[in-house]
Amino acid sequence: MKEFIEAKLREGQFSTPSEYIRSLIRDDQDLNGSREAVILVRRGMLSRTSRHEVGEPSDRDSIRIHPPNGGSGQQENGPE
Repeated sequence: MKEFIEAKLREGQFSTPSEYIRSLIRDDQDLNGSREAVILVRRGMLSRTSRHEVGEPSDRDSIRIHPPNGGSGQQENGPE
């Protein structure tokens, strides 16, 4: 393992073993956060899908289109 780290230092991206280790930890933290985000998105998608499957109304079902002028569906002619 020591030789591997020394090779990374020779590549020039890191000047000390501690810098390399800190970089690995930051990358792991970022990756862990990304995984959590993917899990949350998938859970949200699955819960939305399962609600639709059991017959709960979707957002679209709650949208009502009301015809103009109170509801007859026909436009009134204005004064001529």
